[in-house]
Amino acid sequence: MNRHNYRARGSFVIEFVFVLIALCSICFFATDLSQRLLLRSQLDSAAFSLVNILKERTRYYSVVSGNTQFVRYILNNNDLKEMQLLASRVLHVPEQNVALSLESNVDNDIQQLSNDVFDRWGCQPAILINEHDALRPRKDDGSYFPLYQLTLCVRHDGWYLPFVSGQKDSMIITSSAVSAGW
Repeated sequence: MNRHNYRARGSFVIEFVFVLIALCSICFFATDLSQRLLLRSQLDSAAFSLVNILKERTRYYSVVSGNTQFVRYILNNNDLKEMQLLASRVLHVPEQNVALSLESNVDNDIQQLSNDVFDRWGCQPAILINEHDALRPRKDDGSYFPLYQLTLCVRHDGWYLPFVSGQKDSMIITSSAVSAGW
C-alpha cells in the first residue's frame, strides 16, 4: 500500500503542473483581453475629446481683426501636429507611437490629413467622412455645418500568444470620433 501511494504522488505532481499551466494560460488570456478592452475605451475617450477640440473652430482657430472674426474651418498640418501632441499626452505614449488621421467635410470639400505612422500601420477610419452626411446639421441659411472626424491608432503588444506559442502578438487598435463644428 505504501508503494502505491508513493507512485500516486508522481501522477499528482504531473496533473498539478498541467492544471497550473492551464490556470496561467487563462490568467494571461483574461489579462490580455482586459488590457485590449481598456485601451480601446481609452482610445474612444481620447478621440472624442480631441475631435471636440478640433471642431471648436470659432473658439480656438479664429483670428480677430478689428471688429471682424475670421474662422479657419479648413484643416492644416499644424492642426495635425497639435492633435498628435495632445493625443500622445492624453494616452501617455510617445508621439511617434500615435497614428492619427484628421478628416473634414467643409462645404462638401472633403480633406484628409494623416501622419506617416497612420499610413505605415495601414490604419483606416471605421467609416469614411463622406458617409456621415446625415450627421451634418443644417444652418439657418440652408448651408451645412462642417463635419470633423479624428481617427487614432495605437499598437498593443499582447501577452497571451507569446505565453502560449512564443510568437509575437502585436495588434493595432483603432478608434474614430465624429463631430459637427461651428
